[in-house]
Amino acid sequence: MGKANANQPATKADLNSFESKLRSEMQGVKSELKADINRLDDRVKGLDDRVKGLDDRVKGLSGEILKNSFKIDRLTDRLNTEFATKGDINRVFNLLDAIAGDIKSCQRKDALRGEAVMRREKQLAGHETRITLLEEKK
Repeated sequence: MGKANANQPATKADLNSFESKLRSEMQGVKSELKADINRLDDRVKGLDDRVKGLDDRVKGLSGEILKNSFKIDRLTDRLNTEFATKGDINRVFNLLDAIAGDIKSCQRKDALRGEAVMRREKQLAGHETRITLLEEKK
């Protein structure tokens, strides 16, 4: 637009000049948009590759989870069949308590028998002394 006053109507030359400036600016915007779209396309492709890699990892992890689930099921079955329950352990402890009681009873009886044997030995020693004295008197 020439050096016209803002109150004057635009001429054909002014409009053509404005149109060419607008077209060149539009070309710049278009090329910037194309560059931005190409960069975004590249980023999307990179993201697609990463998502595909994550999908593969998830598939691998799901397989591992499935394997571990089977292992846990087998271990649970073993625990239920091969290992002692609280009831089993209580029965064993009750038997051990009974055996310990029997052992203590036998120990007490042995101690009493030992005392009786010691008394008998003293009596025998006394009898031997009396017998030897009686034999000497004869």
